[in-house]
Amino acid sequence: AAGEGGRATEYLVDAAERADARLAFDLAASLYERAVVLSPSDDPRRPSRLMQWGRATIHAGAAVRGARLLLEAAEELPAPERAEARVLAAVQLIAGGSPTEGLAGAAEVLAHHGFRVPASPTALIPLAWARARMRLWALPGIAGAVSPEPRERARLDTLWRIGSAISVLDVPAGALLVTAHNRAALRGGGPREATRALAMEAILTGALEPGRGMRQLEYARGTALTVEDGYAVALTDFGRAVLEFNAGRLSAALSFAEAAEAGLRGSAPDSIWEIHNA
Repeated sequence: AAGEGGRATEYLVDAAERADARLAFDLAASLYERAVVLSPSDDPRRPSRLMQWGRATIHAGAAVRGARLLLEAAEELPAPERAEARVLAAVQLIAGGSPTEGLAGAAEVLAHHGFRVPASPTALIPLAWARARMRLWALPGIAGAVSPEPRERARLDTLWRIGSAISVLDVPAGALLVTAHNRAALRGGGPREATRALAMEAILTGALEPGRGMRQLEYARGTALTVEDGYAVALTDFGRAVLEFNAGRLSAALSFAEAAEAGLRGSAPDSIWEIHNA
């Protein structure tokens, strides 16, 4: 009977993964749920199945429920996967309708990397200073950029994802965290982190200086294409959509937003915040 249960669970996971690949997220979430229910509590694969269930649930549009499944999985996952689950859960709780719970989770994961969640209006002065420093700093290229050590990559990813999510609730606080990410990524990140930072710097610059922001976007896009980073390419499309919208060119903005959404879904399906904003 135990063997039959194990085989049934494997069939369910296989079917769920196929549904996931077809973007049938409601079906995938239902199948992963059944697989988790059938898994013994001591099954070493149960945490990863919980994670899959949580991701599929988020993609199906139930961000808060999916985030709580990720937090449940995090209790049983090894350290690297645990941190990833907690960051993704915090982002989804912030963006999905439970900001108090999400900000508490964000504070926890940021503290692990030596940061804290800034709060407006106290974030305004350090943000102005940080943006002034970036304005005067010539953005470097990424020639010779080497992928950072896993801990530094996790730190940069946490700053990026939490900062982007918090900006929905508190623009100065989110922008301060994203600016910290950008400066660190351009100084010591790998090609992926640096191109991501270049794209976001162009978006931030374009809010006040559209012409300069557009030039930076073109540079960022060329860099992203050079290193074949689909996520950063999609971010430049997102940035271009923002600048076109601000300039009143709505048709062009819609075209770039659609390209950004397609690119994000293809290159980084867990980027729910970016996808929904695109």
